[in-house]
Amino acid sequence: MLIEVFEYHNHQLKELEGINFASATVKRYKTTLDHIKAFLVFKYKINDIPLNRIKYSFITDLEHYFKVNRKCNHNITIKYIKNFRKVINLAIKNEWLAKDPFSKYQAKIVEVRREYLLKAELQNIEN
Repeated sequence: MLIEVFEYHNHQLKELEGINFASATVKRYKTTLDHIKAFLVFKYKINDIPLNRIKYSFITDLEHYFKVNRKCNHNITIKYIKNFRKVINLAIKNEWLAKDPFSKYQAKIVEVRREYLLKAELQNIEN
């Protein structure tokens, strides 16, 4: 079951907090799990899903959910999907899942061009 595997992953991550992983990483995976739990209830009216039911359409529906229902921007959505993918890869490596649902899924982080304040603008703010 997906949530079981995710909780297993997060438990291992938590045990390595401060050793191999930062607190922010542990928090990010917990947040991802919370979002996936909410997605399962929203989309399927269930609390967990068998791993073999996770298909390409599940991933694209999850991406859509993040963008439309959670109002996440593209890059945050992709970061959550990457966290989810790591858990799926764990299931594949442990032979709990036979086929990779991400095999045809592609998503890229979009470069964000940030504008910086000029010295005069900073001075105006300071004054």
